[in-house]
Amino acid sequence: LLEMPRLGIESHYPFGFFKVWSYVWLDDSVLCYPMPVESEKPPLRVLNFLDEKESGQRATEKEGIDDFDELVRYTPGHSLRRIDWQAYAKGQGLYVKSFVAEEGTPNWYHLADYSGGTEAALSKLCYHILKAEERGEQYGAVIGKEVILPSRGEAHLTQILTALALY
Repeated sequence: LLEMPRLGIESHYPFGFFKVWSYVWLDDSVLCYPMPVESEKPPLRVLNFLDEKESGQRATEKEGIDDFDELVRYTPGHSLRRIDWQAYAKGQGLYVKSFVAEEGTPNWYHLADYSGGTEAALSKLCYHILKAEERGEQYGAVIGKEVILPSRGEAHLTQILTALALY
């Protein structure tokens, strides 16, 4: 979390005959995500927090990127890349294309598995989280004492990046 410093504004007009200045104090802060740095992928761990029956997933399939399954109504948090824009253009409403893939184990990323200092480890983890989201994988993260359960989508990505920024 970066607090905004005092901002000085100055003008010399016309021809430097007059000088005007003022200071602006901004009551705002900025959340700075780590800069992604490419690195080798650390060994992924498997953590089972939920039994498959409790998670509500089908036994042989899960949401994925392989085969088209159905159209579902858009809700905030769905990936904008999967919106069915043709249906929307026809006035049929905002729907998201749902795909299925073979059942797999979600990827877990642990900050402790990355070498280097804290900032370097945060940057490497940030890179792998962004790549996992880009591939449409389910992923979770353990950042210090905070455990973020596996999911995917923009809301999940924002949650993990915020945790990385505040660590």
